[in-house]
Amino acid sequence: MATVLSLRFQEWRARGHHHWFLFFLTVAAVLIGIGLAVVYLGDERARGPSTKLVVTGKEPKVEDNRPSLRATYRNGPPDMVKYSDGYHSGPLRYVTEEAARRIGYRIEWEARSFSASVPGLLDGTVDIIPYVFYKTPEREKDSRFSVSLGLRPRPIYFAINRRFGDHATIKTMKDLTGRRVGHRKMTYYFHEFQVSTDIVKVPFEDDYPMSQAFAQGEVEVLVLNNKQAMERAIASVGFRNYEYADFVFDMKSDMYYMLPKFPKDASRADVYANFDVALQEMMADGTIIRIYKSFQAEPPL
Repeated sequence: MATVLSLRFQEWRARGHHHWFLFFLTVAAVLIGIGLAVVYLGDERARGPSTKLVVTGKEPKVEDNRPSLRATYRNGPPDMVKYSDGYHSGPLRYVTEEAARRIGYRIEWEARSFSASVPGLLDGTVDIIPYVFYKTPEREKDSRFSVSLGLRPRPIYFAINRRFGDHATIKTMKDLTGRRVGHRKMTYYFHEFQVSTDIVKVPFEDDYPMSQAFAQGEVEVLVLNNKQAMERAIASVGFRNYEYADFVFDMKSDMYYMLPKFPKDASRADVYANFDVALQEMMADGTIIRIYKSFQAEPPL
Protein backbone atom coordinates (compact mmCIF):
# COMPACT_ATOMS: atom_id res chain seq x y z
CA MET A 1 0.00 0.00 0.00
CA ALA A 2 2.79 2.46 0.94
CA THR A 3 4.65 1.67 -2.29
CA VAL A 4 1.55 2.40 -4.40
CA LEU A 5 0.97 5.71 -2.64
CA SER A 6 4.65 6.66 -3.07
CA LEU A 7 4.53 5.98 -6.80
CA ARG A 8 1.32 7.98 -7.18
CA PHE A 9 2.90 10.84 -5.24
CA GLN A 10 5.95 10.88 -7.57
CA GLU A 11 3.70 10.88 -10.62
CA TRP A 12 1.55 13.77 -9.38
CA ARG A 13 4.63 15.79 -8.28
CA ALA A 14 6.07 15.44 -11.79
CA ARG A 15 2.82 16.80 -13.26
CA GLY A 16 2.79 19.92 -11.10
CA HIS A 17 1.73 21.30 -7.75
CA HIS A 18 -1.93 21.64 -8.72
CA HIS A 19 -2.32 17.86 -8.42
CA TRP A 20 -1.44 17.75 -4.71
CA PHE A 21 -5.06 18.22 -3.76
CA LEU A 22 -6.06 15.07 -5.68
CA PHE A 23 -3.25 13.17 -3.97
CA PHE A 24 -4.51 13.98 -0.48
CA LEU A 25 -8.08 13.12 -1.46
CA THR A 26 -6.93 9.68 -2.56
CA VAL A 27 -5.01 9.13 0.70
CA ALA A 28 -8.11 10.09 2.71
CA ALA A 29 -10.31 7.69 0.73
CA VAL A 30 -7.88 4.80 1.28
CA LEU A 31 -7.74 5.46 5.03
CA ILE A 32 -11.54 5.60 5.30
CA GLY A 33 -11.81 2.27 3.45
CA ILE A 34 -9.32 0.64 5.82
CA GLY A 35 -11.24 1.98 8.82
CA LEU A 36 -14.58 0.61 7.58
CA ALA A 37 -13.02 -2.80 6.98
CA VAL A 38 -11.68 -2.90 10.53
CA VAL A 39 -15.08 -1.98 11.98
CA TYR A 40 -16.84 -4.64 9.89
CA LEU A 41 -14.40 -7.38 10.92
CA GLY A 42 -14.70 -6.37 14.55
CA ASP A 43 -18.50 -6.57 14.31
CA GLU A 44 -18.29 -10.03 12.75
CA ARG A 45 -16.04 -11.26 15.55
CA ALA A 46 -18.34 -9.77 18.20
CA ARG A 47 -21.35 -11.48 16.64
CA GLY A 48 -19.68 -14.84 17.12
CA PRO A 49 -20.35 -18.17 15.42
CA SER A 50 -23.54 -19.05 17.37
CA THR A 51 -25.94 -16.89 15.30
CA LYS A 52 -26.66 -18.19 11.81
CA LEU A 53 -29.00 -16.71 9.24
CA VAL A 54 -31.23 -19.21 7.49
CA VAL A 55 -32.73 -18.03 4.19
CA THR A 56 -36.24 -19.45 3.83
CA GLY A 57 -37.35 -17.75 0.63
CA LYS A 58 -39.70 -15.41 2.49
CA GLU A 59 -37.58 -13.61 5.07
CA PRO A 60 -34.27 -14.38 6.77
CA LYS A 61 -34.67 -16.22 10.06
CA VAL A 62 -32.27 -16.76 12.90
CA GLU A 63 -31.59 -20.40 13.66
CA ASP A 64 -33.16 -21.20 17.05
CA ASN A 65 -32.90 -24.55 18.82
CA ARG A 66 -35.50 -23.86 21.50
CA PRO A 67 -38.66 -26.02 21.50
CA SER A 68 -41.56 -24.42 19.67
CA LEU A 69 -45.18 -23.50 20.25
CA ARG A 70 -47.42 -23.28 17.20
CA ALA A 71 -49.53 -20.12 16.99
CA THR A 72 -51.88 -18.87 14.29
CA TYR A 73 -52.39 -15.36 13.00
CA ARG A 74 -55.03 -13.55 11.00
CA ASN A 75 -55.78 -9.96 10.16
CA GLY A 76 -56.97 -7.96 13.17
CA PRO A 77 -55.54 -4.44 13.13
CA PRO A 78 -54.16 -2.77 15.13
CA ASP A 79 -53.34 -5.81 17.30
CA MET A 80 -52.40 -8.14 14.42
CA VAL A 81 -51.72 -7.13 10.83
CA LYS A 82 -51.49 -9.86 8.20
CA TYR A 83 -49.45 -8.79 5.18
CA SER A 84 -49.39 -12.21 3.53
CA ASP A 85 -49.42 -15.90 4.42
CA GLY A 86 -45.70 -15.61 5.03
CA TYR A 87 -45.47 -12.42 7.05
CA HIS A 88 -47.39 -10.49 9.68
CA SER A 89 -46.72 -7.92 12.37
CA GLY A 90 -48.43 -5.96 15.10
CA PRO A 91 -48.16 -5.77 18.90
CA LEU A 92 -49.67 -9.20 19.57
CA ARG A 93 -46.96 -10.90 17.54
CA TYR A 94 -44.29 -9.54 19.86
CA VAL A 95 -46.33 -10.02 23.03
CA THR A 96 -46.76 -13.68 22.10
CA GLU A 97 -43.11 -14.18 21.21
CA GLU A 98 -41.90 -12.50 24.40
CA ALA A 99 -44.18 -14.62 26.60
CA ALA A 100 -42.87 -17.75 24.86
CA ARG A 101 -39.26 -16.58 25.26
CA ARG A 102 -39.74 -16.15 28.99
CA ILE A 103 -40.69 -19.80 29.38
CA GLY A 104 -37.94 -21.08 27.09
CA TYR A 105 -39.92 -21.53 23.88
CA ARG A 106 -40.11 -19.95 20.44
CA ILE A 107 -43.18 -19.39 18.26
CA GLU A 108 -43.85 -21.01 14.91
CA TRP A 109 -46.47 -18.90 13.14
CA GLU A 110 -49.05 -20.07 10.62
CA ALA A 111 -51.73 -18.06 8.83
CA ARG A 112 -55.15 -19.53 9.67
CA SER A 113 -58.63 -18.11 10.06
CA PHE A 114 -60.18 -18.38 13.51
CA SER A 115 -62.59 -21.10 12.39
CA ALA A 116 -59.66 -23.12 11.00
CA SER A 117 -57.55 -22.51 14.12
CA VAL A 118 -60.01 -23.85 16.70
CA PRO A 119 -60.00 -27.47 15.42
CA GLY A 120 -56.19 -27.31 15.63
CA LEU A 121 -56.44 -26.95 19.41
CA LEU A 122 -58.20 -30.31 19.46
CA ASP A 123 -56.05 -32.23 16.98
CA GLY A 124 -52.73 -30.97 18.38
CA THR A 125 -51.64 -28.89 15.40
CA VAL A 126 -52.18 -25.54 17.19
CA ASP A 127 -50.99 -24.47 20.64
CA ILE A 128 -52.00 -20.81 20.76
CA ILE A 129 -54.71 -18.67 19.16
CA PRO A 130 -54.20 -14.95 19.87
CA TYR A 131 -56.77 -12.21 19.46
CA VAL A 132 -59.83 -13.93 20.93
CA PHE A 133 -62.63 -11.75 22.32
CA TYR A 134 -65.42 -13.85 23.69
CA LYS A 135 -65.12 -16.44 26.43
CA THR A 136 -68.30 -18.42 25.95
CA PRO A 137 -69.38 -21.59 27.80
CA GLU A 138 -69.33 -23.46 24.50
CA ARG A 139 -65.72 -22.48 23.81
CA GLU A 140 -64.64 -23.23 27.38
CA LYS A 141 -65.71 -26.87 27.02
CA ASP A 142 -62.65 -27.72 24.91
CA SER A 143 -60.38 -24.69 25.21
CA ARG A 144 -58.37 -22.98 27.90
CA PHE A 145 -58.46 -19.18 28.06
CA SER A 146 -55.52 -17.08 29.13
CA VAL A 147 -55.68 -14.15 31.51
CA SER A 148 -57.46 -11.20 29.88
CA LEU A 149 -55.04 -8.71 28.35
CA GLY A 150 -57.66 -6.01 28.87
CA LEU A 151 -60.79 -4.58 27.29
CA ARG A 152 -61.10 -3.59 23.67
CA PRO A 153 -63.96 -1.50 22.21
CA ARG A 154 -65.81 -3.84 19.84
CA PRO A 155 -68.52 -1.95 17.95
CA ILE A 156 -70.47 -4.24 15.63
CA TYR A 157 -71.34 -2.73 12.24
CA PHE A 158 -73.69 -3.78 9.47
CA ALA A 159 -72.86 -3.09 5.82
CA ILE A 160 -75.68 -3.23 3.28
CA ASN A 161 -75.41 -3.72 -0.46
CA ARG A 162 -77.13 -0.70 -2.06
CA ARG A 163 -79.15 -3.04 -4.28
CA PHE A 164 -81.10 -3.94 -1.15
CA GLY A 165 -81.30 -0.63 0.72
CA ASP A 166 -79.33 2.21 2.25
CA HIS A 167 -78.04 3.29 5.66
CA ALA A 168 -81.57 4.01 6.93
CA THR A 169 -82.87 0.57 5.98
CA ILE A 170 -81.47 -1.03 9.14
CA LYS A 171 -82.04 0.91 12.33
CA THR A 172 -82.73 -1.94 14.76
CA MET A 173 -82.28 -5.70 15.00
CA LYS A 174 -85.86 -6.16 13.77
CA ASP A 175 -84.89 -4.64 10.43
CA LEU A 176 -82.62 -7.65 9.84
CA THR A 177 -85.57 -10.06 9.92
CA GLY A 178 -85.61 -12.28 6.84
CA ARG A 179 -82.45 -10.77 5.40
CA ARG A 180 -79.48 -12.83 4.26
CA VAL A 181 -76.63 -11.75 6.54
CA GLY A 182 -73.06 -12.88 5.90
CA HIS A 183 -70.89 -13.55 8.96
CA ARG A 184 -67.60 -15.17 9.89
CA LYS A 185 -67.97 -18.81 10.86
CA MET A 186 -67.50 -19.51 14.59
CA THR A 187 -67.26 -15.78 15.37
CA TYR A 188 -69.24 -14.48 18.32
CA TYR A 189 -70.75 -11.03 17.67
CA PHE A 190 -73.29 -10.27 20.39
CA HIS A 191 -75.94 -12.25 22.21
CA GLU A 192 -79.00 -10.96 20.36
CA PHE A 193 -77.46 -11.78 17.00
CA GLN A 194 -76.21 -15.20 18.08
CA VAL A 195 -79.61 -16.39 19.35
CA SER A 196 -81.77 -14.80 16.65
CA THR A 197 -83.76 -17.21 14.49
CA ASP A 198 -85.35 -14.46 12.38
CA ILE A 199 -82.14 -13.67 10.47
CA VAL A 200 -80.98 -15.81 7.55
CA LYS A 201 -77.36 -16.28 8.67
CA VAL A 202 -74.84 -17.29 5.99
CA PRO A 203 -71.47 -18.41 7.44
CA PHE A 204 -68.11 -17.93 5.69
CA GLU A 205 -64.64 -19.18 6.52
CA ASP A 206 -62.89 -15.93 5.68
CA ASP A 207 -63.39 -12.28 4.73
CA TYR A 208 -62.54 -12.74 1.05
CA PRO A 209 -65.27 -15.24 0.06
CA MET A 210 -67.72 -13.27 2.21
CA SER A 211 -66.81 -10.10 0.29
CA GLN A 212 -67.32 -11.87 -3.04
CA ALA A 213 -70.77 -13.08 -2.00
CA PHE A 214 -71.63 -9.56 -0.82
CA ALA A 215 -70.55 -8.01 -4.13
CA GLN A 216 -72.55 -10.56 -6.11
CA GLY A 217 -75.69 -10.04 -4.03
CA GLU A 218 -75.71 -13.55 -2.57
CA VAL A 219 -75.94 -11.90 0.85
CA GLU A 220 -77.64 -8.55 1.41
CA VAL A 221 -75.88 -7.53 4.60
CA LEU A 222 -72.56 -8.19 6.32
CA VAL A 223 -72.07 -8.12 10.07
CA LEU A 224 -68.58 -6.81 10.96
CA ASN A 225 -66.57 -6.80 14.17
CA ASN A 226 -63.48 -5.41 12.45
CA LYS A 227 -64.40 -2.69 9.98
CA GLN A 228 -60.84 -1.99 8.81
CA ALA A 229 -60.08 -5.61 7.95
CA MET A 230 -63.41 -6.10 6.19
CA GLU A 231 -63.05 -2.92 4.14
CA ARG A 232 -59.73 -4.20 2.81
CA ALA A 233 -61.35 -7.49 1.83
CA ILE A 234 -64.26 -5.75 0.09
CA ALA A 235 -61.86 -3.42 -1.75
CA SER A 236 -59.85 -6.45 -2.89
CA VAL A 237 -62.84 -7.68 -4.93
CA GLY A 238 -63.38 -4.21 -6.41
CA PHE A 239 -66.78 -3.58 -4.79
CA ARG A 240 -67.88 -0.13 -3.62
CA ASN A 241 -71.67 -0.12 -3.92
CA TYR A 242 -72.43 -0.44 -0.22
CA GLU A 243 -72.82 1.67 2.90
CA TYR A 244 -73.03 1.23 6.64
CA ALA A 245 -76.36 0.91 8.36
CA ASP A 246 -77.44 3.35 11.04
CA PHE A 247 -77.69 0.44 13.45
CA VAL A 248 -74.43 -0.10 15.38
CA PHE A 249 -74.13 -2.37 18.41
CA ASP A 250 -71.62 -0.80 20.81
CA MET A 251 -69.81 -3.07 23.22
CA LYS A 252 -66.46 -3.82 24.84
CA SER A 253 -64.86 -7.20 25.22
CA ASP A 254 -61.88 -8.75 26.99
CA MET A 255 -59.06 -9.94 24.76
CA TYR A 256 -57.67 -13.43 25.41
CA TYR A 257 -55.52 -16.22 24.04
CA MET A 258 -57.09 -19.64 23.49
CA LEU A 259 -55.04 -22.77 24.22
CA PRO A 260 -55.82 -26.50 24.35
CA LYS A 261 -57.69 -27.56 27.46
CA PHE A 262 -56.98 -31.27 27.01
CA PRO A 263 -53.69 -31.50 25.08
CA LYS A 264 -52.76 -34.83 23.52
CA ASP A 265 -49.35 -34.46 25.13
CA ALA A 266 -50.25 -34.11 28.82
CA SER A 267 -46.92 -32.43 29.60
CA ARG A 268 -48.02 -29.48 27.48
CA ALA A 269 -50.58 -28.51 30.14
CA ASP A 270 -47.77 -27.14 32.33
CA VAL A 271 -46.34 -25.24 29.36
CA TYR A 272 -49.68 -23.52 28.74
CA ALA A 273 -49.98 -22.66 32.43
CA ASN A 274 -46.50 -21.13 32.36
CA PHE A 275 -47.37 -19.17 29.22
CA ASP A 276 -50.31 -17.67 31.10
CA VAL A 277 -48.06 -16.77 34.05
CA ALA A 278 -45.63 -15.06 31.66
CA LEU A 279 -48.48 -12.94 30.27
CA GLN A 280 -49.46 -11.90 33.78
CA GLU A 281 -45.85 -10.92 34.54
CA MET A 282 -45.70 -8.89 31.33
CA MET A 283 -48.87 -7.06 32.30
CA ALA A 284 -47.47 -6.32 35.76
CA ASP A 285 -44.04 -5.11 34.60
CA GLY A 286 -45.40 -2.93 31.79
CA THR A 287 -43.95 -4.97 28.90
CA ILE A 288 -47.27 -5.27 27.06
CA ILE A 289 -47.90 -1.53 27.25
CA ARG A 290 -44.37 -0.80 25.99
CA ILE A 291 -44.81 -3.14 23.03
CA TYR A 292 -48.09 -1.49 22.04
CA LYS A 293 -46.64 1.99 22.38
CA SER A 294 -43.70 0.99 20.16
CA PHE A 295 -46.33 0.50 17.42
CA GLN A 296 -48.07 3.75 18.38
CA ALA A 297 -51.14 1.63 19.15
CA GLU A 298 -53.42 1.89 22.14
CA PRO A 299 -53.01 -1.12 24.47
CA PRO A 300 -56.07 -2.96 25.79
CA LEU A 301 -57.64 -1.02 28.65
